[in-house]
Amino acid sequence: MDKLKFQIKLSYRVELFGTGFYEGLASRHRKKYPELSKRLDKYAAHEYRHSRLFNKCYADLFGKELGGEGFWRGFGRCQSYLLFALPVKLKLKMASLTEVLAIKQLERDVATGQKNKYIEIAKKIIPEEKEHANIYKEWVNQ
Repeated sequence: MDKLKFQIKLSYRVELFGTGFYEGLASRHRKKYPELSKRLDKYAAHEYRHSRLFNKCYADLFGKELGGEGFWRGFGRCQSYLLFALPVKLKLKMASLTEVLAIKQLERDVATGQKNKYIEIAKKIIPEEKEHANIYKEWVNQ
């Protein structure tokens, strides 16, 4: 049960970090790359929805909601601002690699064959995470 608690908490925090990170990138590049910015806003919305799923899962299983939403979301936003001097291509590559790592972890968790709400959520969000991971390739190939 402790491992499941850890998995859900970590997933919740990572999704909120991603929400803030994508929000920050979208905001920063809104004027120069409006289409990219729209896409990043969409990804931020996905990440936020994923965080809500993990929060509900935790509350259903353990009787309380997870906290720190503002902190983790703000931390992601700050990270995006700290990268201001890097070219947008490199920022997208970093985001893509982070998504790939998250996908690998989710797929490992699903492959355990366990049956619980966390695994149901992981299966549900993997396609959107894969969409996020493709942003770098698609941006470079424009």
